[in-house]
Amino acid sequence: MYLLRQIRHYICLYFGVIILSNIFTIVHAHEIATLHYHIQGNKEFQSITICYKNEIIHTSSNTIGSISRIITTPQLLDVYLNNQKTNPHQLWWHQGIIDLYISGSNEIVLIKNSPLNEVQSTITKACNVFDITIKTIEQQILITSSLQEKLKLKYALIETKIARNHTIINELNKHPESYLRLYYVNILLQDYRIDQSQVNRLFNYTHTTLKTYPLWQQCDSLIRNQNFKMKNGDTIHEFILPNDQMQIVDVLADAKNKKYIYLDFWASYCAPCRKYNKATLAIFEKYNKDVLFVSISEDTDKESWEQASKQDGISWHNLCDLKGKKSYIINLFQAYSMPTGVLITKEGVVIENNFHPSYLIDKLYALLHY
Repeated sequence: MYLLRQIRHYICLYFGVIILSNIFTIVHAHEIATLHYHIQGNKEFQSITICYKNEIIHTSSNTIGSISRIITTPQLLDVYLNNQKTNPHQLWWHQGIIDLYISGSNEIVLIKNSPLNEVQSTITKACNVFDITIKTIEQQILITSSLQEKLKLKYALIETKIARNHTIINELNKHPESYLRLYYVNILLQDYRIDQSQVNRLFNYTHTTLKTYPLWQQCDSLIRNQNFKMKNGDTIHEFILPNDQMQIVDVLADAKNKKYIYLDFWASYCAPCRKYNKATLAIFEKYNKDVLFVSISEDTDKESWEQASKQDGISWHNLCDLKGKKSYIINLFQAYSMPTGVLITKEGVVIENNFHPSYLIDKLYALLHY
């Protein structure tokens, strides 16, 4: 009996040491994050409210204060002054001690001890000109009465948003160790209009230390499992491009009296494309009552595009932004091989993406005769 009691004692002691060791490891693995805030020279200051994911985690009427908690990953906080409801200050909260200084004009003037917020500040400054342009264009769209001018503005808005995203990618390429790479990769993966290979590259070259974060696993899963092509059943909500007269065309609006839209991706230097351009003429004459035919060139040279279009007899919608494979619509459909055909409904729902144009006549017959 004595021997059994001794065995139990040592077993309990052994597992107790293991449990305490694990607790010690967990506590030290997730260091405490502390935020010190300082409201400077603000005579109208009444209160400060700090939120995370729309939940209040701290509120105070003191001009100097701090909050602390154990966190496992960086958190994006919203800071409101004087019970304001919109346009909060935002900052990243992470392990360690951060000092936040807010001026009398309610502007963040300094964030100390935070490399993460320094990177975010660099991105914000780089994007500032785009954000101002986006707001200006959106306001102009609301007050513009001319349809063509409105379409030009909408196209400019798309291009500006894409340029903004590419600027973010360029800035993040300088910081492979920053958690912000994961944060923005997760956002950029949702934007089909940009070249997703750039987003993949941004993710693949993140520092190995970031693999410990759950967001890394989430991004990795998205990239592994997501087909970046527009899939059958997906919907394109906006489709505007310049035509051969340099007018901006709203494809979905022009298809309102049709049943379907056929997109043909081609280029002047693609011999098979040129062959099927001429073959499409007979199909166009037979089905153009029910189908809006749209050729989208991947050319970058306007003269080559116009000359080939004339030689091939393209008399339907003929669109090109002269950006080649960098065109947002090429990226949207991942139409990098040519010739490529796409069928969508007049509402923009993809019926079939990336098929060879030689099958077009059979596909249209199946849609319109059954």
